Amino acid sequence: MPTLYTFKSIDDIAIGLRDFIKKSYDTAIERHNKFTIGLSGGSLPKTLGKALVPLPEGTFDYTKW
Repeated sequence: MPTLYTFKSIDDIAIGLRDFIKKSYDTAIERHNKFTIGLSGGSLPKTLGKALVPLPEGTFDYTKW
């Protein structure tokens, strides 16, 4: 059954998305040593960028994306 998340603002979405991506990334790297993500269009890629930019360098190994 799908999980539905709701947020009050774009900033809250960015934080929730960052946490979800980080958890998914960690699991994928542990299991498969790579991370794959599919995004819809619209404003989601911009929100994802807003979520990931403030993370410290080295949080993700982007060569495994």
